[in-house]
Amino acid sequence: MSPTATPAPPEIPTMRSLHLSPWWWGIHAATILVAALVFVRVGGSQWFYYDEWDFLVERQEWDLLTPHNGHLSFAPALITTLIKLVVGLHSYWPFLAVTIVVHLALVHVLWRLMVRLGAQPLIAILVAFTLAVLGAGAENTLWAFQTGFIAPLLTGILALFVVFRASLRKRDVAAVALLLLLGLSFASTGIPMVVGVVVFLLVRHGWRKALVVAAAVGVVYGTWFLLFNTGSQAANGYKASNATDFLVGMSQFVSHGFIDSLAAVVPFEQLAGALLVLFCVWMVVSVSRGGLRRVSPAHYLTLAALVFAALTAYTRVQLGVGSASSGRYVYVYFALLAPAAALCLTALIRRSRIALGAVAALLAVVAVYNVGMLNINANTQAAVEQFTKEAMSAAVDLDDGTAEAGQVHPMPVIAPPLTLDDIRAFVARGEFTPGEVSEPVMLSTEINMELKALPVDPGGAAPTVCAPADGQGFLVLDRAEEGGAIVWASADLRADVRAVDDGITSNFTVLRLSKGFNEIDGVDAADIALRAQDGAALCVPAAPSGE
Repeated sequence: MSPTATPAPPEIPTMRSLHLSPWWWGIHAATILVAALVFVRVGGSQWFYYDEWDFLVERQEWDLLTPHNGHLSFAPALITTLIKLVVGLHSYWPFLAVTIVVHLALVHVLWRLMVRLGAQPLIAILVAFTLAVLGAGAENTLWAFQTGFIAPLLTGILALFVVFRASLRKRDVAAVALLLLLGLSFASTGIPMVVGVVVFLLVRHGWRKALVVAAAVGVVYGTWFLLFNTGSQAANGYKASNATDFLVGMSQFVSHGFIDSLAAVVPFEQLAGALLVLFCVWMVVSVSRGGLRRVSPAHYLTLAALVFAALTAYTRVQLGVGSASSGRYVYVYFALLAPAAALCLTALIRRSRIALGAVAALLAVVAVYNVGMLNINANTQAAVEQFTKEAMSAAVDLDDGTAEAGQVHPMPVIAPPLTLDDIRAFVARGEFTPGEVSEPVMLSTEINMELKALPVDPGGAAPTVCAPADGQGFLVLDRAEEGGAIVWASADLRADVRAVDDGITSNFTVLRLSKGFNEIDGVDAADIALRAQDGAALCVPAAPSGE
């Protein structure tokens, strides 16, 4: 034994060797193959969406250390830039393939962890397969941008494997620190993994090694934070800011995050709360029986899930509990809780073949349900993403070549970072080839690019009588023959726009208005209606009754 290695105390458990029947290996490999084929089936219609454009536009190339929504996104920004420089935007597969490979690697590593911790092999296979085809997690697995959310989970679990060795040499400690730093280079999802791994390292190998890893990670990540992220305003508007947010809002956000995420995974969502209670009871019993020094990596992944829930609640509490079970969060919760869930189910069956059959059948139903949900969510995402692709072509058709037009955002709802200048650059570099455009997309892009709200002073106070809104809250504008419609806004705001022209209705269209009176003009053909966002008020002035 190396003189620098410190043997673990005898009471601390070690992982079981992975001596499984070739049948189990074959079944697991088959499930990975099935999942890969499912992704080939549903991934072909996916395309770039929303935050991805922050990494794709030419003006952001090689800007790798600037935080994205508060996250260090060095690795995903670098990967995206390198792939784009090779294949342009002509195919989404090179980008998405990276995400799918990282996702399936995580599934495999979690399966190995579950089996080595003592989970029944069939249960481990079915739990892993459910994660592989997680329908509610489609936002992560079918959106290449979300590699940043998945990769820190993979690197963190690999670090747990290293920590679970009976003894650690200096190079092992260095490997743990490097794996955690690699995860943090993808996104702040790595922070909960750092907490879980460092606490496990502290309990298993002592405070010195834990301090070395924590210090190394803290210095590197802290240096980036101080140099690049201090003063970042990302998501500040959603953070907990008062006692009610901390004591009530965050508690509700965390509880809804776990319960609603489980409900999104199983077809019998009414049982989600009861299943979560069963899981919590098993966690308490398993820890109390063995003590902290005998708890497994599955428990520390559960700790990481709790840290993730708390951090997410702190930064997103003012979005409301409805956002607590967003698809990206469901994926993280399921992945981090999967090993403990597999061990809980293994303990539940107590080596009974009947119980095993019942649990396996239940898990199989859940897995099949998730395949169906993955297909549904894939189609929903693809519809929006293909709209973006067509809208880029529409923007090229509508481009008048002026510098002013270059600053317009053709798709402010579904591709907010993207300007017409960015699209011009993609075309000029041969990275994007415009294609055919449907009439609804052309109308929508025209509204976003050409409809204007110009502040005016009609010489009067705020209107006292307003035209009524329709059943959807939209105000239909009175388009005068000369000039545009007059609308009064209670504040600077963004309004939803509904434009109808020859029976064609716009989608994903918005307009910014200034406080006070605005003249709406720029698109003559369509009938326009507006609806205020964020609780603000709009008024189309109307004559008092009787006039």
